[in-house]
Amino acid sequence: MMMQTAESNRDRKKNKRPFLIEDFCLYGDPGETQAPAARYGAAAIALVEMGLFPAWALFVYKDLKTNAAKAVPPEPLALIGDSVIILAPSVSEGQCNGMLIASMDASDQVVQVTSPCGKSLSVRVPKFNESVYALEDASLLIK
Repeated sequence: MMMQTAESNRDRKKNKRPFLIEDFCLYGDPGETQAPAARYGAAAIALVEMGLFPAWALFVYKDLKTNAAKAVPPEPLALIGDSVIILAPSVSEGQCNGMLIASMDASDQVVQVTSPCGKSLSVRVPKFNESVYALEDASLLIK
C-alpha cells in the first residue's frame, strides 16, 4: 500500500526510477540477500541442465540461481524423491543434511530419495503447512 501511494505521487521528472518494494523494507539490511548458499544453487543449476529438476520446485529456482556461479556443483548433487529434493546432501550419524525442497504431499512423511548415481535412502520430512516448502540447512532423520 505504501509503495503504491508513493509511486502514484512520484514526480517523474525528478525521479525517473520507479519505486520498488525493496525501497520499503523497513526492517531489513538493504545489502543483505536472502538467497540460499552457493552450493545449493550450483546443485540446482546442474540438475536443471541434466533435466532432473522437477517443475513443481521451480518456485525457488530464481533464488537458487542468484549465487550459483560462486560454487562448483557438489557431489552428490541431490537426493530426489516424489515431492522432495534435498540439494547438496551430506549423510552422517543417522541424519541427512542439505537444502530441503518439498511439496505438501511430503509433509510429515517418510519418503524414499535417490541420488542421480543411484544411491537411495528413506528420510523423515518435517511437518509444514505450505503447498511448497524450502528450508536451507535442513537436518532430516534417516529411517
